[in-house]
Amino acid sequence: MTKHNFISTGLGVLVLLLLIWSWRKTQLTTERPLLKIAVVDGVRLKTEAQPFLDVVTIVRAETEQLENELNKQREQRNELWEKTERSLKDKKVSEDIRLVLRKQLDQKTIEMDADFRARKDAFRKKCASLEQLLNESVFEVINELAKKYKLTLILNTKIVDMMTVFYAAPSIDLTDEVISSLNKKLKNINDIVRH
Repeated sequence: MTKHNFISTGLGVLVLLLLIWSWRKTQLTTERPLLKIAVVDGVRLKTEAQPFLDVVTIVRAETEQLENELNKQREQRNELWEKTERSLKDKKVSEDIRLVLRKQLDQKTIEMDADFRARKDAFRKKCASLEQLLNESVFEVINELAKKYKLTLILNTKIVDMMTVFYAAPSIDLTDEVISSLNKKLKNINDIVRH
């Protein structure tokens, strides 16, 4: 290796080391975005936000209505069954008529069961769509607040009755704002539900 090559190689290495040092220094001193965190109490949302309370009221009323309809159908079926049984015990009724009465009873029972199942399925679908509407609205409100406050993370403080965040300063709790925004966003949930 000649003296000239050694110097140019040495300078090349020196320049390379300076570039690496400069890059590393930049990496170490470059400010990373500040992590901004907030929390929301999911249990409070479900127990205090008016849209959730409205949905609970709607579901309870419709559940009661379904139960009343089921009881009415049971009474009708029992009356039909008793009438059929009386007819079947009557010795004057022919075997052909008894067979027809049994088939009618079976058919009516099948129809009532199918009708109730259809109503129950419609009710389940309605509950699922309400849950989806509420969840989407909650996420929209939370995303809006995250943008408003330039937050990088929002945590749920409680899931069911389990604490997921053991401590959060009250200043980072957005639950009241989420409840307020959700109440405004879904103010007319009863109108939405009826459609």
